[in-house]
Amino acid sequence: MNANNDNIDKVLSENLDNYIQSTAQLCAQPSVSARGEGMDACAEMVVQLFNKHGFQVELISTPGNPIVVARAQGQSERTMLFYNHYDVQPPEPLELWTTPPFEPTLRDGASTHAALRTTKVSW
Repeated sequence: MNANNDNIDKVLSENLDNYIQSTAQLCAQPSVSARGEGMDACAEMVVQLFNKHGFQVELISTPGNPIVVARAQGQSERTMLFYNHYDVQPPEPLELWTTPPFEPTLRDGASTHAALRTTKVSW
């Protein structure tokens, strides 16, 4: 491993509990765009997460769901773009879930909820 990888590993290790807690909170917020459920609240949570990590954040209202744009100045002239969504599919049929779909649950060492079945938290 090189020094950069060691630094990344150190930051992740030192902050892992906070990252897991933030991820669980985000996943616990229903954001079902097909029903317009929780979209504004979830967008605001994403804004707060980016603010917490020092990003410049813009919340853009649209006729549909809000758009969150976050920027951070790096040490390079190059630009890196991440694109993702914060909505999920409707969790029905609920009887197929062993736990509530928006309740953070650890099972067999892994977390399970509706948001983790999509890319809501893959960033």
